[in-house]
Amino acid sequence: MFEQQEFGRYFLSSLVVAGAVVIASALIAFLAATAVTQLRFRFRTTLLIMFLVAQMVPVEALAIPLLFLIRTSAS
Repeated sequence: MFEQQEFGRYFLSSLVVAGAVVIASALIAFLAATAVTQLRFRFRTTLLIMFLVAQMVPVEALAIPLLFLIRTSAS
């Protein structure tokens, strides 16, 4: 694999893209968290509760509905 393809170049490209996505996501999350903590707005408590509920749902619980969605959209 290392000798047949340009693995180093592809790996470096993947690292650059992944690093850019992580930095952009962290920046957006930081700005959103700052807005939620500093600003007082309507439905703020409801929004925070919705975030907590979304965090409590395991990813595995979403696998079966996603499978059904993919299955119906493919046919």
